[in-house]
Amino acid sequence: MDKLNTIPFTENLAAPVSVKEFQAEINKLFGFEPTTGRPWLRCVWMPSTALDDAGWPETFDWNEYADGGRGGWRRRYLYSAESSFLEMLDEATGLWYSKEIWDDIAPPRFMLESFIPPEQALAGWRHQGVDPDGTRWTSIRPTMGRYHGLILMPHISRLLAGGMIARHDENCCRVARKEEVDCYGYYEEPGAEHLEELRRLAWLQRKAKERRPGIQNEAEHNAARKRAREQNDAFWQKMKERGTQIYKEGFRTHRGLLSADPATQANGVYHWMSAHNKSGLKKEEKETV
Repeated sequence: MDKLNTIPFTENLAAPVSVKEFQAEINKLFGFEPTTGRPWLRCVWMPSTALDDAGWPETFDWNEYADGGRGGWRRRYLYSAESSFLEMLDEATGLWYSKEIWDDIAPPRFMLESFIPPEQALAGWRHQGVDPDGTRWTSIRPTMGRYHGLILMPHISRLLAGGMIARHDENCCRVARKEEVDCYGYYEEPGAEHLEELRRLAWLQRKAKERRPGIQNEAEHNAARKRAREQNDAFWQKMKERGTQIYKEGFRTHRGLLSADPATQANGVYHWMSAHNKSGLKKEEKETV
């Protein structure tokens, strides 16, 4: 137990207990996401190296820029991290390069995580490419959704604040505030007290749904997905149209600068209509300029 509460944490410790039974109770309270069958809420050991039901490391996130833009897994919950370099052969190019190897240390605590369904996880997803500054990146497609730490503010649940299962007292939190670091409290096993608090949160969730029912069946779920896609498409179409408008207005405003003829380089040829109407033109007249 000393290693679980001795700071600084210097190694990734194995989980002291199994949370299989605890997770089964969570599933009864919050259920499963309908399209994937994955739990809406789960409990994980932060330093875990196990694979989840989708075949991904359960407490790691994909870093698009790792390994020279080839991408790689990094721990989701970091206490500390140190890097080193290893000479590797890039099989795609046949060239040797220095691969950055990270030694990530995670806090030895249990964590509650909420599920992000595929529809949301895939929004804005991209495969691979190069940033304007020349930085290469490679992503992976979250077809089965993904998890992230449960966001719970202390005023909602003091016991499960931040989603982390730990025991806190005035001393540990006071020292953490003084040193301006995260407080990890003291190790605590997920148990009856935490389940009781989750039951309370599930009750609050049900009450909120009674006031605003939301999705009740598969037909409503499919309709909601369709609306989400349409709203997303409409947003990006509007952004495209706005970008085109800005480009055209910029060109018209400064078109005189593109000619060597001084006669065309006159002020007030065209003004930014979306910002002001200095020239006196009405909105419907601007396209005639």
